Amino acid sequence: MVSRVEEPSSRLWRDWTASCAAGEVIGIGVAGAAAGLLASTMGEPFTWADSALVLAVMVVAGALEGLALGSFQWRVLREQLPSVRARSWIGAAAAVAAFGWLIAMLPSTVFAPETWASGPTLEPPFGVTLALVLVFGLAVGSLFGAAQWIVLRRHARNARKWILANALGWSAGLPWIYLAASVPTVETPPALKILLAVAAGAAGGLSMGAVTGAFLSRLSPIRVEGGVMLCREVMKTDVARCMETLSVRACAEMMRDDNIGFLPVVDADKQVVGVITDRDLAVRVLADDLPADTPVGQVMTRDVRICRPDDELLAAEWKMSSTRKSRLVVADDEGHCVGVISLSDVAQADSRNRAGGVLRAVTRREAPAHVVLS
Repeated sequence: MVSRVEEPSSRLWRDWTASCAAGEVIGIGVAGAAAGLLASTMGEPFTWADSALVLAVMVVAGALEGLALGSFQWRVLREQLPSVRARSWIGAAAAVAAFGWLIAMLPSTVFAPETWASGPTLEPPFGVTLALVLVFGLAVGSLFGAAQWIVLRRHARNARKWILANALGWSAGLPWIYLAASVPTVETPPALKILLAVAAGAAGGLSMGAVTGAFLSRLSPIRVEGGVMLCREVMKTDVARCMETLSVRACAEMMRDDNIGFLPVVDADKQVVGVITDRDLAVRVLADDLPADTPVGQVMTRDVRICRPDDELLAAEWKMSSTRKSRLVVADDEGHCVGVISLSDVAQADSRNRAGGVLRAVTRREAPAHVVLS
């Protein structure tokens, strides 16, 4: 059974959600390890000095969390907005994460145990505490989104929505981190604390990533006069296509007659389901001695990376480099092929000679030639 080509927005959401989870697993894992180490070496902080030390360590851990999260996020973000610089994005994430930990830890530092009144302390009901965590998530998320909005505003339309996205995302993710932090006691083994932190990071990152990822796919690059070039401006629109039910012989004849070596493959609904190249015919048909009536769908390449007409050309170049593909199918929102972008299109449109870098990245897939001497 032939699998459909995954929609770019679906792949973007999936990759973004996974990147947020990975960043939070590492970041919260580091924070959990730091908290476990402090608990095992000094126990509960009973002096101002102890509380200040805990505060400093956790703020540093927060900065490391932001570095991890920002790094993983940027690896996905650059596919949607290639012009965003890694240093700006990661730096904003690290600064806000450190500040968030500072705000969260300040109450326990200011009200150090030596200042508490004697007698038992009153714990608020769980529902009240959870509501406060949700409000804190909205506040921290808004701050996080505002810092990243400062970076995004020059690169994406409707960038202000990113503030709301993070407010909702962090309010969904922070309760998991709070639950994991409230479970351990002084007697809890450090290894278990770290395990809880990693689990909380995964759950919190997935929740936050799922919400913010839904907003990310709606951010579109800013198009300024003489600035960012879009895929629709350079793609070839007169593109031959073939059905997945077509025989490989007929496909080869199409390539011969049109003097091409690449064809998008579509199903009965005209949606792209794969691509077939002259190399596929040579390696998967001729070399394996398959019959000439073999359907194209049996030998085509199914892992197809596609882009949209309104995507930045920079995004297409990055996809070519990262996937080592010399051609990209351009599809509309319904998955119908509307064009193809090749390395030659990039070379003709690119006045800054980036095409050479894309070419070097793509051709790394080529194996060294084997020369047979007779």
